[in-house]
Amino acid sequence: MARAAGVSPGAIRKAISSFKLSPHRNQLVAEIAGVRYVNDSKATNPHAADSSLRSYDSLVWIVGGLLKGTSPRELIESHGSRLRGAIIIGSDTQELERLFSEVLPGLPVRVISGERVMQQAVRAAKELAKPGDVVLLAPAAASMDQFQDYADRGNQFIAAVEDLK
Repeated sequence: MARAAGVSPGAIRKAISSFKLSPHRNQLVAEIAGVRYVNDSKATNPHAADSSLRSYDSLVWIVGGLLKGTSPRELIESHGSRLRGAIIIGSDTQELERLFSEVLPGLPVRVISGERVMQQAVRAAKELAKPGDVVLLAPAAASMDQFQDYADRGNQFIAAVEDLK
């Protein structure tokens, strides 16, 4: 479309090569021991999390928060074959734990609560991940139960990943 509008190939190349997503939107934080850590804290509903989950072949999913009446059942069903494990955080952990046990009973699932939740979640995800996997924070839920907002949640994820180094 840009070419049809008269934009030069050089200008298009420069724009594409310099494009960066805003923070907390499918943001690669680090690769450690062959595992990529991706922050998509902005995925605050199942639709947004679906897009993020579709991006990776094998992953450990950090999920949860305030579901606000939505159900991630379809996400669990459609992406279950690519999940190596799930780390559940937030106030709706019982609902998520129930869904995972119904839909994917053999999947390793860890429920994290208490102090320093994100640091614990990242460490638990590291234990489940293998080289080539992605540890993905795509919570499919709001953040206000444990964090100031999605940016705070994402920043705590980034800090927890940095602590792994």
